[in-house]
Amino acid sequence: MGCHGGIPGRGLAQTRGHGRARRRKDASSSSSSVPAAGMRVGTKRCRAARSWIARASRTTREIATDGAVGHWALASLNEAEATALGVEIRIHSVKAAIVDVKTGSFLRPGASVRIQTCDAASVANALQRLTREFAWSGPVGCSITIAVAKCFGVDSGSFTVMGNEVGKILKKFLPRNPLVTMVHTEAAGYAELSFAQHSSGIPSRRQLVLVCTLGKNLGVVLYNDGHRVRNLGMNKSIARFGEERETLEKRFEQDWRTVKNAMYPVPPWPIKGIGGENGGDGVKLQAWDEYVRLIDRYLMQITDYVKPDTIILMPTGAYTVGPIVESMIPELKVPAESVSKPAVLPGSRAVGALVKGAAVGVLVELKAQEALKTLRQAVGQDIMQLQNLTTEQLRAAFDYFDEDGDGMLTEEKLETDLQKLGSSLSPDLIEQRLSRIRSSVKGQVTFDEFRFWWDTTIKQAPVTLITSEAEWLQILDNPFPDLPEDGGKNAPVVLEVGFSFCKPCKRFEPKYEAYALTHKDVRFVRINGNENENTIAFTKEKLQVRKTPSFFIFQNKKQVNSWTGANEEIFRANLFKFTHSQ
Repeated sequence: MGCHGGIPGRGLAQTRGHGRARRRKDASSSSSSVPAAGMRVGTKRCRAARSWIARASRTTREIATDGAVGHWALASLNEAEATALGVEIRIHSVKAAIVDVKTGSFLRPGASVRIQTCDAASVANALQRLTREFAWSGPVGCSITIAVAKCFGVDSGSFTVMGNEVGKILKKFLPRNPLVTMVHTEAAGYAELSFAQHSSGIPSRRQLVLVCTLGKNLGVVLYNDGHRVRNLGMNKSIARFGEERETLEKRFEQDWRTVKNAMYPVPPWPIKGIGGENGGDGVKLQAWDEYVRLIDRYLMQITDYVKPDTIILMPTGAYTVGPIVESMIPELKVPAESVSKPAVLPGSRAVGALVKGAAVGVLVELKAQEALKTLRQAVGQDIMQLQNLTTEQLRAAFDYFDEDGDGMLTEEKLETDLQKLGSSLSPDLIEQRLSRIRSSVKGQVTFDEFRFWWDTTIKQAPVTLITSEAEWLQILDNPFPDLPEDGGKNAPVVLEVGFSFCKPCKRFEPKYEAYALTHKDVRFVRINGNENENTIAFTKEKLQVRKTPSFFIFQNKKQVNSWTGANEEIFRANLFKFTHSQ
């Protein structure tokens, strides 16, 4: 198999429940197994693997002493549950290590396998050999590059689609292991938010953080409260970055720097003492300046779309050889000129970070998937219509939340668990509405108290939260079905389209509800465009939403008005103009 090196940490025997412990007299010796087809095992590869492992070992010690506490969503896991096999897959190699996701430590020496051909069979062969070598039957998190996805025949602008489709292929070869596949940018984000908060000063809780990986391609992932925000289509909007970078590279071919052992050159970052204080001669300075402007333009576009609090720029691949990111940040205009004016920080360069991030990512994703699957089974709905849940379905949800079965929930746990019902119930909205709950025991909630709170603040709320196009069509068909003789069929309907992370949307929520309370003859509805695949298609393709919040007025099933922005004067004028012209 691959080569092993001396990462200090606990033996595999201590990761109970995930595989047989194999004791070795010499942890740094190579396996005597015959290399599979498409793989090359040799002294040169072993030296490279040991180099990675040694550097990762130092990084592990640095992280362990930095007070890192791991991803907050995994805090409740015990020692056996808080371990996963993290895997970094590139075109020519597959690296893996067993990771303690609470500390970022490797629990035993890592391994690396060189592959000669990047295809599904070779990568799957490497994965199978690594899991056998680690005797690992637990969760596996795989981090892939865009190039690897294309080798698998998956070419999409969506990271979610890339991860899911490549994951389906890999799952066939590891049927017994819970497996989640993600693009490098996602793994990098999980690693940064889990283990680098203290060094970079980024509080992942209650923060909207945009993680951008910078290499041959530009990758972006948004994290809200430490969880990845899906269904945004951001990477589709920057799909042309690679082409524009190649154009710059060809235009300044003599000036881009060649990196040893790398398959592609990197932009000529400034070097003090060469050609002046700013570095480089005139041509190189122009090449660097145009590259920075390219990055700035794409970051500005994305930032004005999602409005993050913080941007983390993380170099990957050959872009880690020099201070490219550190040299670029002072020259970026996005912190001063974008709408949200985010702080821009350099990401960590920890060796093995993608392996650690993949390990964190698989446990976070599996936990969320299992919780949502179980809850949906309990309430009997795939896409949950929140305001239509029956008492029996609410009881099933409450019992699911009540893990110890004592019939009580803490308000803190209720706030966390309610978010599993869907992103329409944002953390801010839940926190605001939970303040209205009436409980007989301070901090504790019974089912009857929960049901009363749900009926008065969710089910009977002035604004209807919907999670599918089907719900919208039902409302459009008859906005007020409770009125006698179809008396509400001709009533106007106001629809607000937002995103689960949209701060202007959240700030406008109280005003939107206030208008709903004072306009009883108008139906007010809200939908999050990134709630699920159904709402993505509905809001982007049918409503043509490009900015949030977006507002629409319908009557008799036809759209009669629309506008964008959380401006109360414009909202009031449009509402007044339409409702008073009827």
